[in-house]
Amino acid sequence: MVLTRGIFTQKIGLDPLMKETLTTIDLSRKMLDKFSQFNLAEKEEFESEINAAIEAHRNWVNRLDSYIKGEKVFVQTDHERCFFGVFYHTARPPKGLENLWSEIGRIHEMVHKSAIPVLEAMDRSDLEAARRAYENTLANSKKLISLMEQYLDSIKEATSSGDNHSMTIAMRS
Repeated sequence: MVLTRGIFTQKIGLDPLMKETLTTIDLSRKMLDKFSQFNLAEKEEFESEINAAIEAHRNWVNRLDSYIKGEKVFVQTDHERCFFGVFYHTARPPKGLENLWSEIGRIHEMVHKSAIPVLEAMDRSDLEAARRAYENTLANSKKLISLMEQYLDSIKEATSSGDNHSMTIAMRS
């Protein structure tokens, strides 16, 4: 097993890992292409991306758990290369939600970095240490998902109260 620049791969059984990696990269490129075509996203599109990110992080945690159970799966440890990381770095939040957005980014980075000790423990065949580290990652992931859900609620609340700043979300070009 090899840990290289935040990306964990396994020498044995590389074909399934490469396929999953290429799929992730392709998805990220498509998302970047989508957002580079316009500067404003409708509130519903932004909400959709956050909901997709929540689901993606739940799946990511499940893959990490599967890895501990001995399955050969890819676990992205670079917070800028995952589905949400690409979106996060292209979007700016509506006015008034910048601090929450920054906190989401901070916790998101923590989630990915907290997976590295899990993978390293598994590389040493230290299942007990891997499980302890996984519990830390799981707690960070729950915080992240909670913040994302809070963010969605804030957007919905602002638009239902007539706050026009939340009707469109500026996208970095």
